[in-house]
Parts: sequence; structure tokens; C-alpha cells
Amino acid sequence: MNEPPITICFDPEAPAAGLYMDQQQWKGLSGLLADPFFAQLHAKVLACLEEPLEKLRFEPAWRYPYHRVYKNIIQLSCVAWHTTGQERYLQLAVESLRKICGLDWGPDPVRPESSGIRGADLRTAELMYTTAFGLDALHDDLSVDDRRMCVESLVNNGLVRYLKGIELNDWWVRCNFNWNSMQHGNAGIAALAVRRHAPAVAEKAIAEAKKGLVYMTGAFYEGGGWTEGVMYFGTALGHLTDFAFALRRATGEDCGVLADKKMHDTIDFAICMQGGDGRGINFSNMFEGRGGWALSQVFWYARMLNRPDWTADLEEKILARGMEMRGLFTSVDSFWYRQPFQPSQKAPARKGLIHFKGIDWAVWRGDRSWCAFRGGFNGGNHNNHDLGHFIFGMDKTRFLIDPGYGMARADMHNTPLIRFEDQTDCATAPIIRCDSLPGGFYIVCDLREAFPFALEHFDRHLAMLDDRYLFLVDDVKGRGDIRNDVQENLQTRFPVQITEEGFAISGDGAVLRVCLGGDVGGRKIETWEGRQLRWEKQETRINRVLWYDSYFRVHSVQPALLTTDYAAVSFQVKDADVSVSAGGLTCGITLRQAWPDGMPPACRIAK
Repeated sequence: MNEPPITICFDPEAPAAGLYMDQQQWKGLSGLLADPFFAQLHAKVLACLEEPLEKLRFEPAWRYPYHRVYKNIIQLSCVAWHTTGQERYLQLAVESLRKICGLDWGPDPVRPESSGIRGADLRTAELMYTTAFGLDALHDDLSVDDRRMCVESLVNNGLVRYLKGIELNDWWVRCNFNWNSMQHGNAGIAALAVRRHAPAVAEKAIAEAKKGLVYMTGAFYEGGGWTEGVMYFGTALGHLTDFAFALRRATGEDCGVLADKKMHDTIDFAICMQGGDGRGINFSNMFEGRGGWALSQVFWYARMLNRPDWTADLEEKILARGMEMRGLFTSVDSFWYRQPFQPSQKAPARKGLIHFKGIDWAVWRGDRSWCAFRGGFNGGNHNNHDLGHFIFGMDKTRFLIDPGYGMARADMHNTPLIRFEDQTDCATAPIIRCDSLPGGFYIVCDLREAFPFALEHFDRHLAMLDDRYLFLVDDVKGRGDIRNDVQENLQTRFPVQITEEGFAISGDGAVLRVCLGGDVGGRKIETWEGRQLRWEKQETRINRVLWYDSYFRVHSVQPALLTTDYAAVSFQVKDADVSVSAGGLTCGITLRQAWPDGMPPACRIAK
């Protein structure tokens, strides 16, 4: 940075800020281990600290960003030092603090990064948090020189960049996704940590942080929903809560988070976005390989809002998964966000259909089947071109998947291509019918705007029947007399074979039959490579199952039935009616040309 340093009136006698716990609570941390939850989490902390840290530190930054590794080293070491009293953990934490204060903290306004950022970036934000945390948690065990070093770094490496970004109007200043709370929240934490040493700059940064966070907190949807998906909701909520919690301890304010019903509904949304295999359901450019969504910060909301079901959900997921140095949040935050023996009560399994109307996504969970469907819009942060995309599994087997981070095109998802072209950015696709059925659901989504110049209409019908049959119908009509050239796509990580009736996807212990109706002109299986980070330990090869209309009609109707049952399947496509029969069950749907008042009627089910 070419900015002149800010004058700091460092006070060696100033006490710790007490961002998350005061020094007495830190020194008494071992008392938490009487709670079995903390005892088990503590064992994970100590085991994680046995990793070869030098190897982690020098891995390529794109795999293990160094600022995140140091954050985890410092947090874990602080806990281990205060619970065991072993000097090696204190030494590791102090050495790491010294290292990060000497790192490159972010962009230079004279030489902006390729993203156009000239003030603070992710490194700046995360290093501000980590330095503030280390200064606060280790305060009484640090030398005066080390405390001075941390304060000077927070001000002249961190807050100067943050305030410069605001002055230069960097794009993150008013963004409404996870970068917002990462920048504003972590700057606010840094400012709280140095208030006694640099009060003018600290108060200015706190005011800017509170003002900037409004853009993100305004992005929660009525009834729950987060356009970046559940992983990045965790990132956004984690940084927001880190600041709100510390701000409440310091001033009594909390950025309104404890009164934000939309945000609380989004915590429920994130819990619901989980498959029967225990992994997250991803619609927004992130991996499926991780365990179910869990964020330690939610322990605080569970306690303050009297939600022991959230506590139980978090405990189960946190204790079931490993702990590693590479992530952004490791669950060690539980030591200051959860109280010992916090009320915990497991809620009944969340079954049935839930339509998150604000974001227009739907989730189904039956006794065997589970499915999630994406309507809504393209163009949000971390969105893909995947309107109409769905993820589907039976029991603990995820047959149809999302490809993961960086895989954005429609043909990489479980949604069709029209005329071999991708979906339009910023298109909307409203779910226009969303019904619960006995053992299932019926969804109709209007996808025409994804291909606005090519189509007169595009309706995707998806019906779950008797918890075992997924009936899919795409009704696609081109504009005028132009053929629509529909190519259907399904993605799976399992082996696939072409069969007489369609395809067979061989999962773990079960085979998913993809039975095709209508005039199918061709069927293919294409193998392509997804992108996964190494620690996901997930197969990168994806099999794309695709089929298309025999005659590339102007009006194409493509029915399919997906099931692990072996009952005979038959289809009937006639005028405005499409039906399927299997296992003594018949389901019929009505196409758009026969809709009364332009709205789809309920599907017809007979036994």
C-alpha cells in the first residue's frame, strides 16, 4: 500500500477487547470439556493439529489458501493451548501470528488486481479476522511487542485497505452476497479489536461496516433462501455472525440478526437442502462432496431463539465429520458459540414437499425418494445456467447429481438444451404449480425465458408418484414454424448402459431405470470431466445421459419415468394429454394448450 500509515496510540496496558470470550473465560476453557460434545470436539482439534503443518503451509495457494490455513492453525492452537496448557500450542499460535502479520495483505490501489479491486480483497478480510482473533484470544500471553505488531497490522495492513476500498467504491462495497459480510464483517471485527489503540479509524470502520452489511442482510428471501446455495450461505452467515456477535458484546447492537426472520428461515432452508445421502444439495456452483450443512455460529441463534432442534442438528453433523486445516470454518468456533450442555432436542425428520417461494426452489423428502428442483432465476452470484435442474436420489444413493464448482452450462446439468445453445443469463423460470401428493409431488415450471427468442413455450413437469416413480415431461414448442431441437441431459457419477427402454444407471446396490416415451431419435452416453478439489475425494468423471426427438419437431413432448422398480412401464402421448402407467399406478398431465385460464391443472393419478 502506498497510503501513509495511520498514527496509532498503542496502549500496552489496554485489556483484551473480548470479542468472543474474555480472558478469564479463555483461561477456563478446559471446564467446557465436562460436556461430552466439547470433549469429542476437543479430540478432533488435537488430532487435526498433528497434521504436517509445514506441508500445508507451502501447498499451492489455489489448493490451500495460506490465509485460511493460518486462520485454522491459530484458532485450533488457541483452543489447544487454553485447554491443555502445553506450550507448543502457544508457540505455534504466536509464530503463526507473526507470519501472517508479515504477509501480503491484499491489492495495491496503484496496481489493481484483475478483478478490478483496488482496496481490500479476500486475503485482507480473512487476515483481519485471524489477526484480531489471535490478538484477542492470546492477549495476556503475548509480549507487548507482539500485541503492538498485531495492532499495527490490523490498522495499516487491514483497515487502511478496507477504507480505501470504500473510498474507491470497489464492487464489494454494496454487493449482496458472501463477499459483503466477508469484507464488512471482518473489517468490523478488526476495528473492534483496535478501538482502544486507534479510536478514530476504528469508529469509522465500524460505521462503514454496519452501513455496508445492510445490502447483504436485505438479500434474504421471505420464507428462506440464498441464491449462492447452502455452502456460500454458510460463508455469508459465518462472517456476518462473527461481527454481529462481537459487536453485541461490545455495544449491545447486533446488526439486527436476532430479529431477522428471513435470515432465520434461511437457516431452516439450509438444513432442508440436504439429500438422503447426508450431503448437501447444490444448485449454486459448489461441491456435493461435503457432509450436510453445519455452521457453528448457528449454535448462538439456536440458544437465543430457543431452537434446540438447530442445536441437535449441528451437533450430529459436526461430530460426524472430520476436521481439517484447509476449510474456511472448521467447527472449532463451537467453543465460543455453544454453551456447555446447551438444550438440544432432535426434531422429527423433515419429510414432504417444501416450496421456498421467495427463491423459487423446491425440496422433497419421502421415506425412500428425495429430490430438489430449481426454478427462480439465472444471474445471481455463483449461479449457473441451470433453470429446471433437479437432483434426485433413492435411499442413500444420489443418482442424478450437480457437477460442482465452475461447471456452469445447461448441458452440464439435468436440464435440456434448445437448438444446442446454452440458457440465457438473467432469465427467470417461475414454478407455476407446486402440489403435494400422497407419497410425492407435482411441479410445473415455465422455462421459456431461458431461451426467449427460440421458443413459444417450454414447460417442465416433474411428478413424484408413490415415493418410487419420478415422471418427467418436457413440453417444448418453437416460435412460429421453427424446430426446437430439444436435447435432454441427465448427469450421474455412476456407470450407465443403454437399454431397450432407455438407460440403466447402476448405483450403489440399486439400478435406476430411465424409461423413455415418445419418438426418441437418438441416445448417447458422454463422459466428461468435472472439476473437484483434491480433498473432496470425489470422482471427477461424470456420465452425461442424453436423448433427443426423432424429427426435431416444432412442438416436442418428451416423457420419461425414473425408477428403481422393475414394473413394466407404458406411456401415452395424445393431443394435450400425457400419461404413464407402472406398478398399477397411472399418472396423467395436461399440456399448456388445454390449460384453463393459462394455468396448469392438477395431475391425475389413478390406481
